[in-house]
Amino acid sequence: MEIGKRIDRDAGIGQQQAFQKLIFVTNLVFRDASEFLLPWKRLFGVHESQIDNVMRESAKSLYASLLKSIGRGLDIGTLIEVRRAQLAYKLSDEIAAEMFREHAKKLLEENISSALDNLNNRTQVVDEVKSILAFNSLLTILSKFPGEERFIRGLGPITLGGDSDHDKRVEDLKMLYSAYAVEALSDGRLDDDKLAALDQLRNIFGLGKYEAEAIISDAKARVFQTY
Repeated sequence: MEIGKRIDRDAGIGQQQAFQKLIFVTNLVFRDASEFLLPWKRLFGVHESQIDNVMRESAKSLYASLLKSIGRGLDIGTLIEVRRAQLAYKLSDEIAAEMFREHAKKLLEENISSALDNLNNRTQVVDEVKSILAFNSLLTILSKFPGEERFIRGLGPITLGGDSDHDKRVEDLKMLYSAYAVEALSDGRLDDDKLAALDQLRNIFGLGKYEAEAIISDAKARVFQTY
């Protein structure tokens, strides 16, 4: 409380942030007893709703920094450590899950951007799509893994369907889907594994069933013309 009295909250953003950090750290330290030991309202005029907001936004900021340590490999040890940190920060499961899903989408977007930048290189495009599929499969597997409750919240398959900019990007996604379909059909066969991968990619890209079927039919025609 003495530290708080020495912080001039009217002196600028830096002082305000210092005060918010003080609220966050002390509330984490004292936990359930903080309501009785930390009279923020009486001494500083800080209401409970303001404290809740500081706790939530501070936890989100710290959690966002931790998410940067998670790559496409999804190291189990890291997933457990980040989950422990989330609980320590008192960040809700709902917010943590949403933040992780957004992080996972950003990783996926990197693959998409790289593929679109190299459309003239079919091998690289296909490699990027395969990376997307591998990442999505791992997310799905880990969401059903024994002891999953110890892992970071938000594990599970990704979809870009429903995103605000999906309609603007759908033609680009169709191009990548088509490139992968042509590669899958390049040997003239479309077995169950290839169909499963194409179906998974359709869900990731948020394409309609008939849209995907039309793209596959077109890919078949293009491939068979080469024979």
